[in-house]
Amino acid sequence: MRRNPSGFSFNVTNLQENLGLVPAHAQLALLMSEAYWGTDYLAALADRAGRYGGWEAVRERFLQPRAWTRMAVRRGDFGEAIAAQYLKEVEQYHIPVPKLRFKMAANQTLPGTDCIAFKLDNARLVEACYVESKVRTSLDLSVAVAGTGQLRQDADTTTLESLTFVARYINGSDKNHAAIAPYVLSSS
Repeated sequence: MRRNPSGFSFNVTNLQENLGLVPAHAQLALLMSEAYWGTDYLAALADRAGRYGGWEAVRERFLQPRAWTRMAVRRGDFGEAIAAQYLKEVEQYHIPVPKLRFKMAANQTLPGTDCIAFKLDNARLVEACYVESKVRTSLDLSVAVAGTGQLRQDADTTTLESLTFVARYINGSDKNHAAIAPYVLSSS
């Protein structure tokens, strides 16, 4: 359920916890691996690196270094990954640019909006969604207000660059390019 509390310019989505479906540590680790690299990429890399140790080499070279990321960066990355997964699985959005895959170093934070997602209906764009995620273990709406301010600032200063990047990234490689490209071009 979405609601728009008076005075706020963001939507709050109420989620009901289902303790029968709490993801295991391994499932969350898989979610983060998918967000950072894509599990298909890691599997292909492990296959090609067979003579260097296969999955063990991939674990040591790619997965372990992320474990030493600063806590604030890990929380931010986790929030982005959870938000993107929620948008894909529950809200049925298409996310053509998995932003976390563009990190070049474990403690790097990437500029701009956390996620740009598109809702499609029969290959027709019906909604664009700009996401800024904030992970907290307690209710603190001031963080959401700050996130809204961050989205406003991004909208005023970097939307054109972000949408240009999305257009370049999906050009010809994304099956939904024809539906998304007109929005990207008209928003420029």
